[in-house]
Amino acid sequence: MTEEGTIAEKQLNLFHRVFSAVKSDELARQFSLMFVATMVANFLNYVYNLIMGRMLGPADFSAFTALLSVLLIASAIGGTIQTVVTRHVSILKSERKFNSIYHLLVKSARPSLVASLFLLLVFVLLSPPAQTFLRLSSVTPMLVLGTVVAVSLVAPIPWGILLGLQDYRNLAVLMILGGMLRLVSGVLLVFVGFAVSGALGASALAGLVALFFAVLPIRPLKNSSSDCEPVPFLDMFKYSMPVMISIVCFLGLITMDMVLVRHFFEAEDAGHYAAAATLGKIVLFLPGAISLVMFPKTSELKVVTQKSLKIFYKSLLTVFILSGAVTLGYFLFPTFIVSIMFGQKYLFSVPYIGFFGIAMTFFALVSVFISYLLSVKKQGLIYFLLVAAFLEAGLIWLFHDTFYQVLSILIGVSIALFISLCLYLYLSSKRGSSIGQVQEEVFDNYPRL
Repeated sequence: MTEEGTIAEKQLNLFHRVFSAVKSDELARQFSLMFVATMVANFLNYVYNLIMGRMLGPADFSAFTALLSVLLIASAIGGTIQTVVTRHVSILKSERKFNSIYHLLVKSARPSLVASLFLLLVFVLLSPPAQTFLRLSSVTPMLVLGTVVAVSLVAPIPWGILLGLQDYRNLAVLMILGGMLRLVSGVLLVFVGFAVSGALGASALAGLVALFFAVLPIRPLKNSSSDCEPVPFLDMFKYSMPVMISIVCFLGLITMDMVLVRHFFEAEDAGHYAAAATLGKIVLFLPGAISLVMFPKTSELKVVTQKSLKIFYKSLLTVFILSGAVTLGYFLFPTFIVSIMFGQKYLFSVPYIGFFGIAMTFFALVSVFISYLLSVKKQGLIYFLLVAAFLEAGLIWLFHDTFYQVLSILIGVSIALFISLCLYLYLSSKRGSSIGQVQEEVFDNYPRL
């Protein structure tokens, strides 16, 4: 046998062993499914952002990314709803109370709709001052953004239910469907002349269609059993407070730089920063499937156990490898990556994408900590997140002469926050309660879900 044949055979055997290991490990199978779906969905979203960058130009693209940052922060309410619903459904699933899960969907619809309409009204009232702060040419993009946020308050309920049921197959389909709809509708709306408003409106359209299809797999649960518990809205609300604080702080950490850069820098320069930030977010969202799969699994366990820690450590290592690999590519081939992704007019972004990668790698690791600690009710992390968010905002407000100053602040805050959460988890697991016992901290006086 030739040397080439021997190498090929070894590679084939290695692939076979890896495939067999993934196939035999339930967690690895689900990681793989959601990783592929997330990769495809994120690819579609980033193609969308790249096309918007080319179609809108630097000035309008910086406005678009700044408004997306506002959207991410505002959607913290939706993220909180999804997290709370996922955790509650995970517990109902472990107790085989499937009819109660369907009951949750029905009873949550009306208050979510009322809240979404209220939030839309808030956006209408805040549009004029927001237009001035972000240097927008009209209030229309802010009004469209309010519509997107309103949709984001209703959609998390069925999505959270599917996630709590660990129905990763339907979730994967919905993620890809939403990305495709957003891409196609966004290109069409911008092409016909709606510019920034059209780029944002595509998200609302995609969200509504995905919402409709998300409800379909849940309807069969209605007749699954005769028992039906009342929805514990009060208990869920109590759990939602630290969850919302955590999500708002984290989203603020990864988006407030875009808003402040748009405010302090010229529109053209802010557009180059936006291009680098868009590439940097690939590092953050590429491993997003890991936390998505981990949360309902550790929520079912309810407490810190050796099993939940094993899932957490595996998730953390996987995120580090994926994010670190992309960041390394940014340092090795920055000009090539920017040219391919955004074109020659964004080459001013080249020196910054590697540094964005470093900051987003540590924020990606922080996101795994947040998912795990929220799932096991260790909510002391909110103090670390609050300090980090205010520190980042204050430092950027004071020191923003160059993009390097802004990036140095992002890197410093992300590393400090990651180290702090490592120490927090280690010390809290050693203090007072041994591994395997309930550690509720902020929730000591709260009724259990």
